[in-house]
Amino acid sequence: MYLLVDLQKNCENESVSVFEPAPIVFIVRQSSRLTFMDPSIPGKLSDSTATIDELKALVNQFVTDRSWQSFHSPKNLSMSIAIEAAELMEHFQWINPNSPTLSLANDSPIAQELSDVLAYSLALANTLGIDLSRALESKMKRNELKYPIGAEYVPKGISSSE
Repeated sequence: MYLLVDLQKNCENESVSVFEPAPIVFIVRQSSRLTFMDPSIPGKLSDSTATIDELKALVNQFVTDRSWQSFHSPKNLSMSIAIEAAELMEHFQWINPNSPTLSLANDSPIAQELSDVLAYSLALANTLGIDLSRALESKMKRNELKYPIGAEYVPKGISSSE
């Protein structure tokens, strides 16, 4: 259902309207009024144009608007990342990895779980003050030393003849 609430009236006298049919919507605060976002309508951000800074700001605004900062300790956020990663793994647990039945659309359950992992990762970076671009660049340089091009690397438990 769409639920419209006029925030300019006091709470006892809120004007409420309900419309049918009832798609799922998100309520977004814009100044003193609530607006609605239909998650099936694409937003303005895309991987080709959004910066990490913009994504961190998006997550930070979401957290700030809900006054959730007190819940965003490094412990809680790192645990949330692990929990959401486990939920992502559930989608692949008992299927053929090459299954054509997986939905990989931007609004699919897999994309939503991956987005949860990213959102909590960005929130943790915000909480700890980590510059993710610098951190990733540093990590990739370490990986280049650890796994040089041309050197054979076989993960434990897998034979090199497979």
